[in-house]
Amino acid sequence: MPGETRVALLPENVRTLRHPEQLFFEAGYAVSLGIADGEYARLGANLVPRSAMRHMDVLCVPRFSESDGALFQDGMTLWGWPYIEDNPWCARAVVEQALTVVDFHFMYRDGEFVFRENSRIAGRLGIMHAMVMGRPPEQFGKVAVIGKGYLGSGAMGVLDGLRVRYRVFDRSNSREFLRSVQDFDTIVNCIKWYAEGFFITREHIARMKEGAFIIDLSTEGIEDSVPQPAHAPVYRNGHVLKYSNDHIPAMWPALASAQISKALCPYVDKVVKGCPDPVLEAATVAAAGKANAATGKLARTALERASSSHLETMQWTAAQSL
Repeated sequence: MPGETRVALLPENVRTLRHPEQLFFEAGYAVSLGIADGEYARLGANLVPRSAMRHMDVLCVPRFSESDGALFQDGMTLWGWPYIEDNPWCARAVVEQALTVVDFHFMYRDGEFVFRENSRIAGRLGIMHAMVMGRPPEQFGKVAVIGKGYLGSGAMGVLDGLRVRYRVFDRSNSREFLRSVQDFDTIVNCIKWYAEGFFITREHIARMKEGAFIIDLSTEGIEDSVPQPAHAPVYRNGHVLKYSNDHIPAMWPALASAQISKALCPYVDKVVKGCPDPVLEAATVAAAGKANAATGKLARTALERASSSHLETMQWTAAQSL
């Protein structure tokens, strides 16, 4: 997608795989990171033009964009961060082309998020970016950090290093935060929001202090929070200031790619050989265009809407042909 230069596999990890000949990389795959195509070719992998991607069984992309839809073919497997719940175009493609989706978001091993280091990078880099683009830490005032997962731990590590004091809230004490939202000068949102509606609503924002700074690192759960371009991520929303950038790790592409590649590598041979794996099975949010047990509520709703729309279109087309 625009502005995205992270890649899913680096040569150092391809070197450890048993079947590099089954891997097809788009020409120029990691040139933006200073890695020539020849480094992949020397390891036995294939370099092909983008148009050849539509002939693959599995399309692995860290962040899908609508332009990738031209490569989708019936029955293909998508592997990456597709954001089905936020991208109606993707949900429609999954339903209409009977696609299978293995979502990075839901890859957990022994209770640990497989791509946790990428989340920590987002927390670290995002809070630093907000300090540069929005407000320096000495002006943060009274700070609330919402969420203490991997994203939150990255952000809190930076705050601790700068000796910025803060209070931490999560789902267990979220009501306390919402009752006292008007007390905070800076709110750092790191919560993953998998429910419909919003955690912080317009009504909560209306009660916030004049000039309060919302640093929305997860870009989830805050009403009217609209991700901005990385070069201008801060904007005024009424009486509050917001930082919102859903592309944070892409600003640190070499480090982020290294962490993604290291985390993904153990599963590549399994996908190539079609070997069952509980981590991949639990992350399969759609199978042949249909939701299954692993599908979260928001993704399920998106697929159901897409399916209903697809059925209506089919019925309308059939009626027109009679």
